[in-house]
Amino acid sequence: MDRDDGFEPRVGRIGRNGRAVSLGREFRNQVIKTRNLARGGKAVGSKPSSFTGARLGRGSGAGTVLASRSGTAGVRGRRVMVKARIVKLAGKGKGAAVAHMRYVQRDGVTRSGERGELYDGLSDVADGKAFLERSDGDRHQFRFIVSPEDGLQYDDLKSVTRRLMDQMETDLGTKLDWVAVDHFNTGHPHTHILIRGRDDQDKDLVIARSYITDGVRERASDIVSFDLGPRTELEVEQSLQHEMRAGRFTSLDQWILDRRQDDGRVSVIDASPERQSLITGRLKRLESFDLAAPDGQGYWQVSKDLEPALRQLGRRGDIINSLRYDLSPDGQGQLLENVRIHDGGALGTNNHGTSSLTQPITGRLVRRGLYDEIEDRHYLIIDATDGQAHVVDIGKGENTPDLTPNSVLRLAPKTVELRSVDHTIADVAAATGGRYSVELHLNHDRNAQQTFAETHVRRLEAIRRYGSGIERDRYNGEFIVGHNYRETALAYERQKAAQTPIRVEVLSPEPLKVLERKGAYTWLDKELTSPDKMPLSDKGFGAQVTQALRNRYNWMIEEGLFQSNDDGTFSYDRNLEKQLTAREKVTEGQRLSQELGKPMGHIHKYENFEGKLTGSVTLSNGDKFAVVERARDFALVPWRPVLERHIGKAVGGISRGDDVSWSFGRDRGLSR
Repeated sequence: MDRDDGFEPRVGRIGRNGRAVSLGREFRNQVIKTRNLARGGKAVGSKPSSFTGARLGRGSGAGTVLASRSGTAGVRGRRVMVKARIVKLAGKGKGAAVAHMRYVQRDGVTRSGERGELYDGLSDVADGKAFLERSDGDRHQFRFIVSPEDGLQYDDLKSVTRRLMDQMETDLGTKLDWVAVDHFNTGHPHTHILIRGRDDQDKDLVIARSYITDGVRERASDIVSFDLGPRTELEVEQSLQHEMRAGRFTSLDQWILDRRQDDGRVSVIDASPERQSLITGRLKRLESFDLAAPDGQGYWQVSKDLEPALRQLGRRGDIINSLRYDLSPDGQGQLLENVRIHDGGALGTNNHGTSSLTQPITGRLVRRGLYDEIEDRHYLIIDATDGQAHVVDIGKGENTPDLTPNSVLRLAPKTVELRSVDHTIADVAAATGGRYSVELHLNHDRNAQQTFAETHVRRLEAIRRYGSGIERDRYNGEFIVGHNYRETALAYERQKAAQTPIRVEVLSPEPLKVLERKGAYTWLDKELTSPDKMPLSDKGFGAQVTQALRNRYNWMIEEGLFQSNDDGTFSYDRNLEKQLTAREKVTEGQRLSQELGKPMGHIHKYENFEGKLTGSVTLSNGDKFAVVERARDFALVPWRPVLERHIGKAVGGISRGDDVSWSFGRDRGLSR
């Protein structure tokens, strides 16, 4: 190097193979990767990680040890079933937690059919409201259902639960804030345990997966085995004989599934004659459920739906057992003969006693309860106009608001169909090699607007996060949707519908008898004036509706709202709904005037108003009004959902007739 300018520096670092690597290119790639990960994406073509996170959290050591001994105690050990779920409390989770606590304390769950009572480690009567208040701000909540197989031998399960929680605190190395309630409303006594997602240092409580899946069960089994001793040979034999005839998923069924070949066939030949006899008897029982059939060659063909079908059948039995008197038309404890259970369509119509709801039904709400207690799936018992009682799985409880017993409801199955945005995404992807982005969309359709295309991105992001297989390119952020996007989107809609399979419409929050002479536009009026009459059975609620319609018609004649014609028909003013709604609004105003001690005022169009939002009222036709209390009077103004979180606070707005531009707080800005 004989000249100063003969040296040309190359900024970079030495790679493993000795070549310089450009920092600029590497930095660019890292920025793109970080951006995609921040969006929730995954690097396309990246190798799957071997890290599972199973050992993360408290109790991982104890969980691993307990899991290793799981099943080694043999059939003599006392068995305990444990179901666990971690529930996020953000968003709708808090409301769902309140509803869940209310339902686990519902009536009819004790041995004497009374209301369930919460307890904790120190008291037999715990304060559920205080527990929820302490949980405010928690990221998550743990829910366990602990069900000893021999739970009927206990007068109550409090002692078992408290010792289990003490042992869990030792294993996890922290104090736990928990409440529990015992249920005896099924053939298997069980305990619901709710644990806050915070440790004794007020940090997020993370429990190792191995401890949740195996550790809790093994600890509970130790406690029950200590109390009752190991099972005797007679108890083991009786238990297996009961499992052979049971209408639910059992250990014998698990043995059958473990032996099932790829073609669905199972051989019953076993070294133990006793076990072979039990398995043969169980398969014959499954044959009566259309879940197994002999093939004539020494094998049995077993249904691929064996486990879900039996678990569904078991839930059906639990529901019927827990209902007892709820379906009785006369309160004398006799179940209605015609009871249909709808499971949300998981199994379809079959001999398991379940079917999917395929047609709308209308009826009286008898009761709301938990269909799957750990997954928080709810059911409604409907005394319907077709003369039958229907038990309907409505899915996640958080998706359906509170309902009043004896209210009149219309239940209809949700339809699964693609949205218009899905067809647009599919069209763009078909023209761009199975990819989608805002830029690709705008290039494909020159008339599309940026904001319109962004709605498609939100749709794709929602489907991607659901685990549908859609990915994002690590370099340019494009969605890789493939050429079968319509099938992917339809599968996503089916998954969503499975969470909430039923659309619930409240026709009247009040009992049928109240509607007969009510000065309001009611569901009965809609039925009387509808050209398409609902078919009504001459039994049960159908007969009650027929009589109520007759009484309502007579009242409308008395009030001059219907005019009887010579040909047996009747006529009415086309403003009937507006007239009756005005009557009801006046009646509600008089009631509120007595409660608040103030007269009802009026807010005129384009008038500014301020006051305190004290609550809301809902009229019989579904119209909802906010109650705004002012210094000298109060007013009823059209309701908007945004008002829910402002009840009890100062509000203001400008009336626009049928709508209001709302403003909130000290520095209120207009909000629709």
